Amino acid sequence: MVTSVDQIDNDKELTTLGLDSMAATNLMLDLEDEFEVTFPDELLTPDVFKTTNTLNSAIEELLDL
Repeated sequence: MVTSVDQIDNDKELTTLGLDSMAATNLMLDLEDEFEVTFPDELLTPDVFKTTNTLNSAIEELLDL
């Protein structure tokens, strides 16, 4: 069981940690609030929400980093 963000393997699929469609929606909304971005429809795919690395890449793209 994961008890800390530091314990998450950045390449591990988030579904194995319990991420389902409802949790993904809540995560997206939290990320939009935290980073002051909006996920466009083309980024609302299972591949983007697959791992923390894929999410990080999407956020960097939205922030134009």
